[in-house]
Amino acid sequence: MKTPTLVILSMTLALLPPVFAQAGAAPVEMTVSPATAAIEAKIAANEKDTWEALKRHDASAYAKLSLPGSWGIFEIGSLQITQKVTAQGPGTEILEYKMDDVRVLVLNEQTAIIHYKISTRISSHGKESPAQWMLASAVWVKMGKVWKAAMYQETPLLKQP
Repeated sequence: MKTPTLVILSMTLALLPPVFAQAGAAPVEMTVSPATAAIEAKIAANEKDTWEALKRHDASAYAKLSLPGSWGIFEIGSLQITQKVTAQGPGTEILEYKMDDVRVLVLNEQTAIIHYKISTRISSHGKESPAQWMLASAVWVKMGKVWKAAMYQETPLLKQP
């Protein structure tokens, strides 16, 4: 039963560019219900919490925010189970990060997608890298009463702001 979920998530991500950035399109005025606004705020807060957990090397906090089999596609092109990312922490430090232009698309009461720009400055085994801007997106699903990260993806921005 997991395969259809991954197919749906993949198809949803393929549709993100037209949803979030239509070149030359006029902004559309939309009314957001209080329930949708609450979901958007929760997803944005949870996404920030995943970065804070990674920055602190807090695998337990990160695991509480993620589905056990969640995965990510990272800027170097690697595909990894996201909970293994926290195990790589000893040699890698997130020195700072900045999230910008955060947008949440609520698909239904159990599924939401967050999309944002993120700048990260990282040190790997004592070697500091310059800050890099990336586009990031994540799919969040509601399991019972708790929102969990199901998939994360980041792509380096060729043109740094």
